[in-house]
Amino acid sequence: MEIVKIRKGKKSDLKEIVRIFIKEFGKSPYNEKWSEKNAFLKFKDYFKFAKCFVAVVDKKVVGFIFADTYYQQTKKLWIYDLVVDGSYQGGGIGKKLIDFAINYFMKKGIDGVRLIASRKAKAFKFYKKLNFKETDFVEMEKKL
Repeated sequence: MEIVKIRKGKKSDLKEIVRIFIKEFGKSPYNEKWSEKNAFLKFKDYFKFAKCFVAVVDKKVVGFIFADTYYQQTKKLWIYDLVVDGSYQGGGIGKKLIDFAINYFMKKGIDGVRLIASRKAKAFKFYKKLNFKETDFVEMEKKL
């Protein structure tokens, strides 16, 4: 098993973050066609307000998480994105990234974690395995 190191993400990691994101979100069930420019802008914006942690194997970024706190009666952690390169999925890297983020934000007084996941994605089963529960909230969208 390769050694996985979790560290704070840097803007110099953006190229690898974008590569992993476009690759993984281009797959089913998402089938999203992100341009490199728009993905870069998305994560460049995330760096302005969220914390980024990356998983590194042999000096290569293989996964990342962007998260930050918000209030919903109490202080919670919101996971904006958690993505692991498909070649490295199933080896515990996603769990390490979530655990690292939770431990970091526990020091800031969070009492829960929230995120959005597609029921059709492998990630949905992954989150269930980590004891995440479905809520009554539904994501809604209006196309313009």
